[in-house]
Amino acid sequence: MTTHVPSLEWCKRLKACGLPQDTEFWYKRCVHNHPSGSCEPSVEDRKITKEIMTVSKPIKINLVNHVIIGDNAFYSFADAGCLEY
Repeated sequence: MTTHVPSLEWCKRLKACGLPQDTEFWYKRCVHNHPSGSCEPSVEDRKITKEIMTVSKPIKINLVNHVIIGDNAFYSFADAGCLEY
């Protein structure tokens, strides 16, 4: 499995494509599925979530949730209290 690690440049490009420039804060949600059917976050899921939060904060993009979809269930990092800044 290849994991894309977000960079500050990536976040700047994301911001450039989104809301008007006078917007004070931007919000991002990440959603993906696990083909295995398990919605429990992997070590990689937890790592990439922290990295997205770290590189997004300086340019005022707040990660408001990261959701993993499994078989008839989902895991929400926000509901689990894992997105505290």
